[in-house]
Amino acid sequence: MSLEAERSKLAVEDLVARFRGEMIPLTGKFSYFSTMPIAEDDLRQALSTMERVEGPVKEIEGEAAALLANVIERRGKTTEASVLFERAAAILRPLPQRFGYGRLAAYAALADHYRATKRSVDEQHFRQLAGALTAP
Repeated sequence: MSLEAERSKLAVEDLVARFRGEMIPLTGKFSYFSTMPIAEDDLRQALSTMERVEGPVKEIEGEAAALLANVIERRGKTTEASVLFERAAAILRPLPQRFGYGRLAAYAALADHYRATKRSVDEQHFRQLAGALTAP
């Protein structure tokens, strides 16, 4: 292995070690990490805007609510996060499965939330949706 390839590998390992807590698991092997930090206020404003729109934007609202809940939960605001997770689940549960990184990250965040709150039926539902989207 060349020295350059070895340095590259170390850099990725360092990156993973540094940001592991901020990554959103998509599957057992893959996680999502936004390289552009999104401020909580920006997510709140986007969610507020989406609430006022009807139609297919509702799907994105569900994804945004799940991702905002994940950010808020990591900051220790568990009560507010739980409300947002429930809202996201209510929006996403009846929708048809659709592939997209936002949807996949939302399903994974919901599954992790329900695992943490010991709601295994809900966890399995969203874990299954996320798994179906990543299966070859």
